[in-house]
Amino acid sequence: MNRITKIKGQHKQSQAVVIKSLAKIGSFVTNYWKKGKSYVIRFCLLMIPMVALHCDLLKSEKDECDKTKWKAPVERYVTLKLYSIGLFLVDEKKYNLADANTAYISGTFTKKYCNGNMGGSFAFDFTFHPYARQDLTDVRISQYIIKFENDEDNLVLVYRIKFTFNDNKIYETQEQFGKFYFKDLRYNFYENDYFVLLEPTLYPMIEVTK
Repeated sequence: MNRITKIKGQHKQSQAVVIKSLAKIGSFVTNYWKKGKSYVIRFCLLMIPMVALHCDLLKSEKDECDKTKWKAPVERYVTLKLYSIGLFLVDEKKYNLADANTAYISGTFTKKYCNGNMGGSFAFDFTFHPYARQDLTDVRISQYIIKFENDEDNLVLVYRIKFTFNDNKIYETQEQFGKFYFKDLRYNFYENDYFVLLEPTLYPMIEVTK
């Protein structure tokens, strides 16, 4: 009986400690809220104009895109072509791209919408032998089906080209960038498709080992 009474007493003491702790926590939270409430209100008041400005910018951007949006989207087969004729100098030695044993181009091709959102992005790579080709003004790299629905929709290309020569030298262009709108697409009457022409900058060329 004494043991049971003792256990009951300990249990009541534990309950009292828990209740007292909860009361302290509740008091702390209440006091913190009373003291910090003014700061919370100030913060909310500061955020209101910022949120409103952001919404205005989004609305303005949407309005601008609405001005140039088409009534119906248009799909085009778009071919990437490379113009690979040119000369460059390294230590007074002249290199002609038409004499290169191998040319390797790699990069990415991304559709960008008027509002800045990115559409599909594709990686491409292509190898050819300039010395064995008769026409180096429109080397076909790859083809894509692209949907346009706004004057400001565009295609973004990022790429590099590497050339190897008979003297075992390998030279690579710096990273190249291209941006093309629908109005920039060129039409090929004989092949009945549209294309963009990549014309890389050859200065400076960077010597690489592989």
